[in-house]
Amino acid sequence: ENKGVAGEHFSNSFFEKSSEYGMPLVNAGSGTVDAQMAINDLNGDGRPEVINAYSYSFGPHDGYQMEIWQNSSADCPDPSLIRLDVSNYTATIVLPPNTTLDQFEIEYAPSDADYWWQVSSTTLYYLSPGYPYKLRARAKCFLGFTDYYYIEFTTDCVDVSSFSISAVGVNDASLTAYNLGSFEVQYSLADNDQWETVPQYSNQIVNLLPGTTYDLRFRGRCYTSAEFNYKQFTTLCPMLSLLNVTDIVYNKATVSWTSNYTGNARLEYSEDNAIWILIDETMTMFPLTPGKKYFVRGRMACTNVDSDFIYTSFTTPCPKASMLSIDTVTPFSARVNWVDESNTNSYTLTYSVTAGGKVTAVETNSTSFNLDGLSPGTQYTVTVAPQCISNKDFTSTTFSTVCYAPINLSVNDITYTTAELSWSDNFSGLPYAVDYSISGSNVWLTTETQLTNLSLAKLRPGTEYEARVHINCPSETAPYVSLRFETKLYEETVFAPNPTPGKITIQPSKNLIGSQFSIYDNTGRTLADGELLDYTIDLSNFSPGTYILKIDGEKPMKIIKQ
Repeated sequence: ENKGVAGEHFSNSFFEKSSEYGMPLVNAGSGTVDAQMAINDLNGDGRPEVINAYSYSFGPHDGYQMEIWQNSSADCPDPSLIRLDVSNYTATIVLPPNTTLDQFEIEYAPSDADYWWQVSSTTLYYLSPGYPYKLRARAKCFLGFTDYYYIEFTTDCVDVSSFSISAVGVNDASLTAYNLGSFEVQYSLADNDQWETVPQYSNQIVNLLPGTTYDLRFRGRCYTSAEFNYKQFTTLCPMLSLLNVTDIVYNKATVSWTSNYTGNARLEYSEDNAIWILIDETMTMFPLTPGKKYFVRGRMACTNVDSDFIYTSFTTPCPKASMLSIDTVTPFSARVNWVDESNTNSYTLTYSVTAGGKVTAVETNSTSFNLDGLSPGTQYTVTVAPQCISNKDFTSTTFSTVCYAPINLSVNDITYTTAELSWSDNFSGLPYAVDYSISGSNVWLTTETQLTNLSLAKLRPGTEYEARVHINCPSETAPYVSLRFETKLYEETVFAPNPTPGKITIQPSKNLIGSQFSIYDNTGRTLADGELLDYTIDLSNFSPGTYILKIDGEKPMKIIKQ
């Protein structure tokens, strides 16, 4: 064969086996030899074949001889690519891709025979079960053939076409065949070549790994063992039974999973069900966005395949402020403090009178806030929540502002029926409530004022009074400042007006309350009598005329009723 490349010059290295088959010129002595060379492209590949013709006139080469140096070609079929599918009665020749039977010369024979049968079909029929054979093949290559390629094979003693893997589970596989006990069956992890033998009469392979690919080989239990036939199967990878998300806080959560089978799981989470983040061995999702819905999926991670995903979802809560407290409380202000582990740095604070009222909301970036313009002695409700994309989670507390009492209450300018009260106030709390009562009566009159003084009028002469001043505190019992004073008496007991259209007012010179009194007409008939409870007597129902008022311990007084 000429191994040269098209376009190159000839050289001795081009010619293969030239020393074995070549016919170089020799010293012919007195004989003659006529040598001729022809160069031609016999097969059209652009490379020349060399044809040498020799004409000898001496022995032992008398006569003519020709040698052809044919080009080798990479296009010749490769007989070593032929394989056989062998059963018990037949063997099928599987040719290399894109080749046909007429491109080869194929023969077969029993292993112990010294003769060969020509093959005219790709199927060899009527073979003896469990018997060894040999096959040889060579490819036609231009003007010659390649070297023979030999295959030794043994037919199986059973019908291997009946063998199948009927079902594959998570950790087992079922086998089916006609007379399964006549098969030798082995299995191994794929590409491992560590074969385990299935018991002879067993139709199931057990204790397999989930989602794992296995090689399986089988042949008949023959006197002369045939080549194994091969199949491959993959066990199922089971889905997880459950995904459970626990310990959910504003920025993290923990996921757990359960399965009916041992193994590992692949867990992922996502904000949008599109981009997934792998959950590491801590099983913790962190950091998360507060108030956001998340999706979690998980599947069994088997050796060669993974199971389908199962899904769940959860929503992180909004963060909460903790350790909410109130300090620096005055009648009109207070400071609110809290702790935020989420470090949101943006908060909504609301406050209102607990018993109902306008709610005031403010925004702040600090974890403390001063409340001003509050009312003394009033209970307030305060709520604080960090900002969140969802509904804020408020923490609340209540407190009451300080209720206090005015100071330095005093009375001045006391007359028969009037008195002037005055007091001081360190906080200028308005308005003030002033209660006053005849001492011991427990009957109080109340008036309000925005001033720090008040004039009391229509008092009873010669009477001890108690006065107290306080501010109004809706949620607290208001403390007060108090004092006692006594109005003045007249020098002589008289009454006025006289004459009177109806009522007369006694101006006593001593305390007459509780004294007995009587009213007589001009004939001396008693028209009214009783205990004097007040210094005002109503004569509106009396007829016009002259009457006598007699009070124990006092001289009679003449009254003219108009």
